[in-house]
Amino acid sequence: MKRFVKPCGRCRESICLLASGALPEEEKAEAQAHLASCAECRKYFDQIKAVTAPLVNWERSFAQIQASPTLQMRWTTAISAEAKGEAHERLTIQALLHRCWLELLLPVRWHLAGMGALWMIAAFLNIEPSTQRASIAQNKPAPRQLLMALRENRRQISELINPPATESDPLPEVFIPRRRSEIQLPTAMA
Repeated sequence: MKRFVKPCGRCRESICLLASGALPEEEKAEAQAHLASCAECRKYFDQIKAVTAPLVNWERSFAQIQASPTLQMRWTTAISAEAKGEAHERLTIQALLHRCWLELLLPVRWHLAGMGALWMIAAFLNIEPSTQRASIAQNKPAPRQLLMALRENRRQISELINPPATESDPLPEVFIPRRRSEIQLPTAMA
């Protein structure tokens, strides 16, 4: 909205590039025409030009400064170590959780929040009020009943562990294989 109210906002980037000498020739004429018609942009251009003028010629200003071989070796080592560090970046748990948040959960956070709200509503609607107000004292069995149940349980366990000695059932007849010729089939009576 500001660009429609202030048309100079559209030209600020071109003015910065013009001041640093990096604006392409095709756009230079338009930026210079705007500078000729707008006093505020001329003031902005002069401020940017004052900052960028020393930076434009920095190569010529610092050409006589040469880094020592030890400094060059340290820079080379630091740059290569940084490149290896980026390539073999170790993921900590915090970084892994952050990456998971950014890649998986952040894009669908509103969907997850909506599903969570639906689950909460469904859980709330499925809650049924209790029809009985039961207390522990009402459901507590009498000590006599508890003692009788305990005795019955002990009796059943002792029967399972040590079964009573009773007459054993007769063993089934042992199957002995015989030849077909020895088997007598019942004859049909007609």
